[in-house]
Amino acid sequence: MNIDTQLDVIDLTTVDRVRELIPQNVDDKGADELAARLITDQSAMIGRHIGLHLSRLSAPSGPQPFRTEVYELRQHARILSLDAKPIVSVSSIRENPSIPDDWTTVAETSASLYVLNKPGGWIRFLKARANNPGYIQVIYDGGFGIAAANIIADFPDLAHACDLAVKYELERLNTLGGDITTIPGASTTFNSAYTLHKEVERLLGYHRRANV
Repeated sequence: MNIDTQLDVIDLTTVDRVRELIPQNVDDKGADELAARLITDQSAMIGRHIGLHLSRLSAPSGPQPFRTEVYELRQHARILSLDAKPIVSVSSIRENPSIPDDWTTVAETSASLYVLNKPGGWIRFLKARANNPGYIQVIYDGGFGIAAANIIADFPDLAHACDLAVKYELERLNTLGGDITTIPGASTTFNSAYTLHKEVERLLGYHRRANV
């Protein structure tokens, strides 16, 4: 993960898609607000689970902006897993033994020295790197989509996973927000907070960040 470790999150589905999951006894305004909150919460949880940016950067106008990220790569490692996939394009890669004041003073790594796995979101270096270990700056365009509409169109499995996550969260609304043990007439013990449902995790398996 890049040394900033801040992952971008967007909603992976829409209120219209999950509206029918809301109990009928909730009024329209309340149902829409509840759906929107749950979508945002579950999207963020999915982003943390797969360990990737959910969004592709957007710009009001002009060309698609590039991400600029710095990674610390361990000694002898030849594969760098980026924080966004799929990779659309790479503008530059630079490597240095430490983080410089100005990365533009560092020579770019020749494209002949690495290959991109665009769908998987990782870079494989073909030869031993000059700095082992070291820091690598990558300027690139990548991510699932700019908005929920892009996710629904291009990654329907992600949108479906979020739909299911909201559905399961709705089923838990009347609980105390986690796994609990209740002894009748005695006490209630909070064991752990809820995580993503196992079925949702299964759907997300393909997209989860590679541990390289």
